[in-house]
Amino acid sequence: MKETISRYLDDDDLWLIKESEWDESLQNVRESQFTIGNGYLGSRGALEELPSGCMSGTCIAGVFDSAMARSADIVNFPNPFVFKCSIDGEKLCVGAMNAAKHTTQELVYLPASHRL
Repeated sequence: MKETISRYLDDDDLWLIKESEWDESLQNVRESQFTIGNGYLGSRGALEELPSGCMSGTCIAGVFDSAMARSADIVNFPNPFVFKCSIDGEKLCVGAMNAAKHTTQELVYLPASHRL
């Protein structure tokens, strides 16, 4: 049993989610896959520049909104990781232009680390 478990723990590729190119049709899937949290706070893995159609958000454990609903809904707090950049009034964003290169991002689940 120890050998079986160590085989999975020693192989980083089994614990790795990697994105090496931008695909707008997979944007919301990637945001879900790159979501990180610690049990108290969770944040969707949206790109910092918030491309059009992204669903960024941050959730805090134990915070619900039940004012207008029959059941309590999780509150979607504003994204604290917003990065806005423009050149001559035009938004600089991977979804708004032809990007020459998209930096690879990785999420390694075993040591729980995110790499750019």
